[in-house]
Amino acid sequence: MRFIDRAQMQAPKILFDKRADEARGRIEEFIKQSLSKGSTRRAPSTEWLDESFGFRSEMADMFHKCCAYCESPARFDADDGVGLVGRHRPPALAEDERGNTELTAYSWLAYE
Repeated sequence: MRFIDRAQMQAPKILFDKRADEARGRIEEFIKQSLSKGSTRRAPSTEWLDESFGFRSEMADMFHKCCAYCESPARFDADDGVGLVGRHRPPALAEDERGNTELTAYSWLAYE
């Protein structure tokens, strides 16, 4: 896996807009509700972000149009919407070494 020096990067612009702030609020509410009452709901979806052309374009540039895992060339095409943003950490149901799952898992990292 290629080392990416994030200290030299700026976060994608979309993470600073109103929609991202609202999405962070939904994640916070989900976590609070899950911790206080228990829940069977999944974390709010990040689909709107992952499908954003601007976000995908910025991520493609940050990773030099290569897969962050295997470093092979990754196709990104603005015209036909090709390009996928993957998550390194699962947004829900992460399993620990004993096989227990955590509903909130890494949901707080969705917009970081």
